[in-house]
Amino acid sequence: FHAEHNWVTNFVWEPFAGWRLSGIARMRSGSPVTPFVQTNRSRSSWSPSLGPGTGPDRPNYAPGRGSANAVTGNPAQWFDPTAFALQPAGTFGNVGRNELLGPDLRAVDMALSKFFTLGRVSAGRGRIELRAEVFNIFNRANFGPPSLVAFSGTTDNEQPLASFGQIRTTVTAGRQGQVGVRISF
Repeated sequence: FHAEHNWVTNFVWEPFAGWRLSGIARMRSGSPVTPFVQTNRSRSSWSPSLGPGTGPDRPNYAPGRGSANAVTGNPAQWFDPTAFALQPAGTFGNVGRNELLGPDLRAVDMALSKFFTLGRVSAGRGRIELRAEVFNIFNRANFGPPSLVAFSGTTDNEQPLASFGQIRTTVTAGRQGQVGVRISF
């Protein structure tokens, strides 16, 4: 669940009497991810990623490849499949646990408000707030984690699965807006 960089800020600005612009900006680097082999290729019944007796093995990096050049950043194929190779049967792969990064997150939400006083309600302390809010104002697609199963692991020299590295989800909604009225007295 580690995100190396995580920045959240909010602001409120009142440029004129009765008007308010506010917002929240969130930016986070990608979470660590680990590609896997679907079967217990090492024949160890032990997974160095998930704990004793559970989970699949990890693949090898292809010769000359590593974590620095294995991620493409493309949601159709987040990982470069040529960067990985199926480890020999009876051995552990050399891809480290949480060595690669998944997609980052960037989102900005904003609201614009206008306040009016209600002179006759609550001895002049009442007010009406008209408010317009927009979530994910820049309509950025914030992608979910990629498919992490690299190989089925059933035969030697097999190619990576076609679904390896594909991203099929987002973690935030597209741009959404709403308007509201609030009466305080």
